[in-house]
Amino acid sequence: MAVNSMTQDFLLKYPAEAARVLELNAHEHVAELVNELPASHAVPVLASMQPEAAAACMTLLDNAMLARLLGDIPINSAARIYRHLSAARKEKLSAQLPEKVLKNLQRYLVYPAASAGTLLNPLVDTLPENVTVAEALRRIERIGRPVVCEIYVINEAHQLVGVIELGRLLAADHHARVKEVMSRKAQPVMVRAAAQSLLSNPGWSSKRRLPVIDRDHSLLGTLDYDSLQNALKDNAQHLSRDPMENLLSLATLYWLTIAQLFDSLLNIGQSANRGPK
Repeated sequence: MAVNSMTQDFLLKYPAEAARVLELNAHEHVAELVNELPASHAVPVLASMQPEAAAACMTLLDNAMLARLLGDIPINSAARIYRHLSAARKEKLSAQLPEKVLKNLQRYLVYPAASAGTLLNPLVDTLPENVTVAEALRRIERIGRPVVCEIYVINEAHQLVGVIELGRLLAADHHARVKEVMSRKAQPVMVRAAAQSLLSNPGWSSKRRLPVIDRDHSLLGTLDYDSLQNALKDNAQHLSRDPMENLLSLATLYWLTIAQLFDSLLNIGQSANRGPK
């Protein structure tokens, strides 16, 4: 497949805009396009794509080309993509990536034991802040897996800028931008924060999971309250607690989940009652 000069110019001059378009296309088609592009054109676009989408596309490339691209992509973006690759693919890549690139990746991917970084889930539902609500809903339909109630909003640098509940998104004006209807109170935790200290985070009073960010505010994943508690129990690092207190904590978590679900359903109901404008 030959890529015409107009397409190449667009990719080179507007990588963020091109990334938004490619994220809506089938991964195999994007991989085919990347295969035909010079690295100078492909790298800025891949670095601008949502990490999960970029990884799904790059997984379809051969190891040699994947290693070359990861070596050329800025290290913070490369680490975001690398985190979404399978363990088997990472093992194969380790033999082809230059030692300097591997070391730089390790700086971004290796975290202290029992920290938020070792417990985070990198599969996080995100939306770009500048897309319309209508486009955001189309993106959610394409995810291909259950979507949690809260979706995090990122800017072009993949930094966390807000959060929006699925129900609120469904009820919003479809012509509005996501950044206009989101909440900026995302309550993130730092990736290197000790797990024990995270138990006292005030965010757990209203959320079941919290976003995890790096020092540059890049969104890395989410930390689930259950995972945090289980990890601390497994490592015998938590203080012994009164059984009744544990029971109350479980009850609080249960009702918190139910409350969030009802809130989303209420927003959906309000949207349905409102009807088409």
